[in-house]
Amino acid sequence: MLSDQGKLPPFSYIRHKARRNPVTPLPVNAAPVLEKVTHCLITHSQRFGLRFLQHTDHLDASGEAFLKKKSIPVVCPVKDAHYLRRLGLRVETAHDY
Repeated sequence: MLSDQGKLPPFSYIRHKARRNPVTPLPVNAAPVLEKVTHCLITHSQRFGLRFLQHTDHLDASGEAFLKKKSIPVVCPVKDAHYLRRLGLRVETAHDY
């Protein structure tokens, strides 16, 4: 999640008090750390290939834009590969190795 603090809607309205996400800002040293990123692991990202069901706690719009801009390879489960490629991400799966 690379969005500014509070830019995304809450993930829960029932189980917990609703809080906009991310609940904390990125650390002050985030920019130089992100410059060193060479790959991204996304453990899961969507449901049924529908963008409105995307797990923004794993891939938000700011993170997606960052990965595209830097052309950073994304490693993900095979079940998410097609969906993430449709978003324009550079996707690699275990089958690619």
